[in-house]
Parts: sequence; structure tokens; C-alpha cells
Amino acid sequence: PGFWSIALEATMRPITSIWPGKAPDYANFIEPDFFEYPPYTGTLNYYWATLHAWSGVWNRTCPPGFCNVAPPGGWKVVNRNVPPNTDFNEFHRYGFLWIPATSHSDGRASWYFDGNRIGEDVTWKQHTDQPPDRNHWKEWSFGVLDKNHLVVIIGGGVNLPMVVKSVNVWQKSGDDNVVSK
Repeated sequence: PGFWSIALEATMRPITSIWPGKAPDYANFIEPDFFEYPPYTGTLNYYWATLHAWSGVWNRTCPPGFCNVAPPGGWKVVNRNVPPNTDFNEFHRYGFLWIPATSHSDGRASWYFDGNRIGEDVTWKQHTDQPPDRNHWKEWSFGVLDKNHLVVIIGGGVNLPMVVKSVNVWQKSGDDNVVSK
């Protein structure tokens, strides 16, 4: 079970998360993972949460799927360690703070568990349509997040149920919201 988000621009048809200067179907979008419970049946004191920067032409640039850039540092950035004896059958609060990059400051993603910051942050420089480098992390790789609009996805399965009590989203400003006409 887990919940994550994906760029609205990557879910629309035609895809609107196109990288300037690339082929018309060359996508560039972000996937923030807020919580994924690893496929393990024992007691865990961590869960997975990270960012993925996806790019390329589906099933052509980096088959199968898109090219995937994950944060430098590997599993130490993905694993979010929780207090010992945490019972994942109980309700918990999972948080994600996204601070966009500017020309003067780095962007940052931080994760929270029951109100406490957890694990390492992911940072990036402002993305100004620099050309892609396939599966290689660059200091601006996750800056595309600042240009995307996120859709929250909650997933479980027949043998992996998940009960959600509530989902709350807050943003500082609605200036860049997508407005339907």
C-alpha cells in the first residue's frame, strides 16, 4: 500500500509536460512518493518516500517506461526510519513539504511522520529547461516539480489494504493553480 502524487501534466492527453527543444512526445515530470510500505511481512521500522524525476519518450528512451532519476544517496534518502515498535496498523500522519527553488535559493522536499521531520531532505536548483541527461542526477533534476501541478494517488490492493482517515493539502498561494474553463 502507499500514496504518492504525479504531475497532472503527465496524466493529461496529450501529455503537456514536454521538455522544450525535444521531440513533441518527450515528457518531463515529477513523482513525489509520500508513503510506500515495502513488500515485507515482518515488522519494519521504516517506510519508503522519495522523489522521482521521469523523462523521455515512453518505452523508447529508457525502456520499459520513462527514464528515472532518483536522488543521490540511494536508499539512505528513500528509507524513512520511524520510532522502534511503530505499529503501521494504527493511524499516523504523513507529511510532505515542498519549497520551490528560486534564482536565489534552492528548492527542498521534506517528509514528516506524526509531526516530526523524518529522513533526509532532497534539494535542487531552479529548473530553467536545461537539457535532460537521461538517468543521471543533476543539481536541477527535481526542479521540474516547481513547474508541475500534483495529483494525489492512494493505492492498495486486495491483499494490501490501506485505510485513510483524511487527506489535507495546504498551499501558500493559488497563483499558479490550474483553472478549468
